[in-house]
Amino acid sequence: MAVPPTMVNYGMAAIGPPRGQVNSLPKHVQSDLEIQQLCDKYQQQLAELNACHSLLTVDQERLASMLAPYVNQHGALVMEAPDPDVLLFKQGLDLRLLQFEEDC
Repeated sequence: MAVPPTMVNYGMAAIGPPRGQVNSLPKHVQSDLEIQQLCDKYQQQLAELNACHSLLTVDQERLASMLAPYVNQHGALVMEAPDPDVLLFKQGLDLRLLQFEEDC
């Protein structure tokens, strides 16, 4: 008579066995573990990308508010000399946008 799997056995299959014992599992369980690990990694990366996107959006809004005093009624920038703080902020934001695009 076969012994039904216990919750401990189920838990071990769900979280994965200790290293070195993966190859002793049946192929379908190994595949399930690999799929679960990939899903977990994907969820983590997605959360990180969403957080970065939110920060970039906030910083783009901040840049727009920094530039607002220098925009005329036609939407063109009008400033005699660029504000060094605004330029530095924009350069940093541009670099972060490039990095974000590369990470995506």
